[in-house]
Amino acid sequence: MKRNKSLRSFFIAVLQVLIIVSSLFFALSLRFDFGIPPLFLQRAYALLPAVLTIKLVIFWKLGLFRGWWRYASMSDLITIFKANLLASLGVVLYAVIVHRLELVPRSVLALDGIFCFLMMGGVRFLTRAFRENYFPMPLRQVDDRVRVLIVGAGDAGQMMIREIRQNAKLCIQVLGLIDDDPDKQGQRFQGISVLGRQEDLNRICRKFKIQEVIIAIPSATGSQIRSIVERCHSLDVKFKILPGVGDLIDGRVSIQQIRDIDLKDLLGRKPILLDQLQIRNYLQGKRVLVTGAGGSIGSEICRQVARFSPEKLILFENAETPLFMIEQELINIYPEQQIVPIIGDIRNPARVSVIFAE
Repeated sequence: MKRNKSLRSFFIAVLQVLIIVSSLFFALSLRFDFGIPPLFLQRAYALLPAVLTIKLVIFWKLGLFRGWWRYASMSDLITIFKANLLASLGVVLYAVIVHRLELVPRSVLALDGIFCFLMMGGVRFLTRAFRENYFPMPLRQVDDRVRVLIVGAGDAGQMMIREIRQNAKLCIQVLGLIDDDPDKQGQRFQGISVLGRQEDLNRICRKFKIQEVIIAIPSATGSQIRSIVERCHSLDVKFKILPGVGDLIDGRVSIQQIRDIDLKDLLGRKPILLDQLQIRNYLQGKRVLVTGAGGSIGSEICRQVARFSPEKLILFENAETPLFMIEQELINIYPEQQIVPIIGDIRNPARVSVIFAE
């Protein structure tokens, strides 16, 4: 680990020396249309050790020998600008005090600072561009990646694109964005185009052979999510979602936060939590009659009631087969529960009265 760090620091130092030297001589060459007079060339060689010393010391003091270029950002660019501005001022002072600007054109000093800044910033952002796959990858590697469409071109969607690019191991290729904002149509964010609105989801998925849709709208309503999920189901496309606003309160979005859509997302509200203890106190030890016990709703009520150990669970149903099915299911799950199946119709008052009398 220490060896790798030392090698990286050595490589950065060598590269910055090359940038400093090349920027000075490129500025001199440009000043004289690439035909440098010998006297000016000699003065440049005499000036070079001081230029290297001044710039390398300032660059080291401002931390340009540290950091990971793959994560270069706007703040790094501002630091590079400050470092080059200070270094250029130092070189100018040296040239004025020591050489009195003899055989040192003022334009060369200005161009040297500009070229040094552009090269240092350019190398860092070019490294980041390669690391984040802004440049085309080999065809085989591209084909191996999951083709993804992101719903939402806001801050969350853009953060998601940045993280996907920074993590090549995810093997994800973002093909596009969709957003209902009319001002974003046809625009590009993080180098990815907004291909249309949510109503265009089917067409876009077919055209670009999308394999997975990520819903990156933390404020999305239940109806919006249901609409997207229904379209994805019809296309046999996988779908995932970012958490809601409450879960992203710190403003950070991470690829680890993407999850499968569940019932809570489709509800569009917080799920109601039942008071299990109160329900148990109400049902435990009681005789409970469930009418329509073989139907979809009645059978689910029977399953839920049986969990709370009533004294007796009476299944009342006018269809024999569904009554038998729910009876057998409950017996298998709750073998100690007393279950009484009764065939009858609630529209028959006499039959209902007999059951209650028993």
